[in-house]
Amino acid sequence: IAYGDRMKHAKDDKITAHPVLGPSAWWHVVGQALGGTKYIDAQGTYLLHRLIALYGHGFAEHGANMPKVFVITPFREVKEGLVALLGKKETWEQALAGKQLPVPENLNEWSRASIGTVHTFQGKEADIVFFVLGCDETRRGAIDWATSKPNLLNVAVTRAKKHVYILGDQRLWGTRAYFDIADGMLAKIEQPPASSDHHEVLMPT
Repeated sequence: IAYGDRMKHAKDDKITAHPVLGPSAWWHVVGQALGGTKYIDAQGTYLLHRLIALYGHGFAEHGANMPKVFVITPFREVKEGLVALLGKKETWEQALAGKQLPVPENLNEWSRASIGTVHTFQGKEADIVFFVLGCDETRRGAIDWATSKPNLLNVAVTRAKKHVYILGDQRLWGTRAYFDIADGMLAKIEQPPASSDHHEVLMPT
């Protein structure tokens, strides 16, 4: 996308799929923008349950600490929506009900350090990056801006040392310049039907 196959520290193809999240992928999750913003609640909720799975998987080793990941978005409104959802104790209490896991202890600290816009994370790295796109079909102008140059996508995906998951409407984003390359390279995971119980949690052993 940005380096003409000459990236100095490019990863080879030996990195295996993540044991909880699977291979790096485009998670195709659609929904309507919340309250006239660019934030899609369905995308935030989907990410919440992927984070719960990560949290449950690492609980025996890391206790009640949140996993070390970056949640990156092109837009401030999406960042604010994600912080409001993922950084709130009540969200986790409801989502973890009956799951035999305590609410994470460091939610406020974690949300401040781990959720932000693309430029917040320039120069930083994490093993896992979630790139949350937001925007429904009424926000095509914002999508035009975000896809006009390779910069936003480039910075976001190169923050990931091992695994990257793009979370957004593939139909709106996946045919755009630069994003079409990512779409072609990543596995595609369709949003499961709302009625299915797809929010599995790995319990500590």
